[in-house]
Amino acid sequence: MRLWSYQSIARGADGICFFQWRQARAGAEKFHGSMFGHGDPATQRCFQEVKQLGNELFGLTAIAGTRFVADAAIYFDQENWWALELPSKPNNNLKYNRAVENFYTALLNRNIATDFAFGDSDLSRYKLLFVPTLYLVKPGVAEQLEAYVAAGGISVFTYFNGIVDEADRVLLGGYPAPFRKLLGLSVEEWSVPPDDRTSTISSNVEGFAKTHTSSFWAEVIRPEGAEIIAVFDDDYYAGLPAVTRHRFGKGEAWYLGTELEPAFYDELICHLAKKAGVHPPLDVPQGVEVTRRRGEGKDFLFLLNHGSEAATIDLTDIHCQELLTGRTAAGLWSLPARGVAILSISSH
Repeated sequence: MRLWSYQSIARGADGICFFQWRQARAGAEKFHGSMFGHGDPATQRCFQEVKQLGNELFGLTAIAGTRFVADAAIYFDQENWWALELPSKPNNNLKYNRAVENFYTALLNRNIATDFAFGDSDLSRYKLLFVPTLYLVKPGVAEQLEAYVAAGGISVFTYFNGIVDEADRVLLGGYPAPFRKLLGLSVEEWSVPPDDRTSTISSNVEGFAKTHTSSFWAEVIRPEGAEIIAVFDDDYYAGLPAVTRHRFGKGEAWYLGTELEPAFYDELICHLAKKAGVHPPLDVPQGVEVTRRRGEGKDFLFLLNHGSEAATIDLTDIHCQELLTGRTAAGLWSLPARGVAILSISSH
């Protein structure tokens, strides 16, 4: 409970609300989580963590009003989600959440701060933008994304993108009609193998493994200016592009024509983050989440250890104060299992 709450605070929250206060005795929500359970709160972990959190927040007033700033964003559209998961698709197991989570998980594992962007968002503040399965494209969106890339942004699009308009009518002119110019390609057809069948793609591009497993979906892609990053190895589309990159204006637009294993998304995030100059706030062991909130003259690093063992954090190049304990943090510093630390450092 405490760890999850600090995840929200690390990402910009200035307060935490809980539902519900006391667990109900009857009804559909009688086993819903609460601060007070059916037993004695004095012995219950949840209530003790909530009480600890409340006491700690009194000492964190300096953080209020500081901002979580992200260099990466995932473009999200609620109406697209509804339309994508209506029946009568080439594969009725298309799930928007899966496409979103592929990127979000890889970004989170690399501690790259990430926002969700929408149709009215200012995209110019982001160095990396991920556009998963934007099946439904509203008016003005294609122009918005073209302007972002042309100005120097790096974007990544996935399969089954740019297919219908806001009324769920197919956009004519060849798939993905609104994004063909930006992506430098056309999609001739879709191949939808059984969900339990896997295939492989191959790449000779530095930073990517020679082969990766693909599944669920494959597209017959015809480049129209896009560079080929990886090709399919199997079936009638063997040798055709699976992953492409198109330089557009000052930026570039990538396209993934299939569903890929987690290792690929991790490699892609590392490759693009290096190119865009995006870095985590601090190098930490795997399983430790680190997030930055920016203020006037002071920044705050939140370290959350999701692991079951203590983690050693190298603070050799940082001299700072840990706010929850009031101790100076320097050198090799131990963060307990499921532990939280908040480091106050001078911003520059």
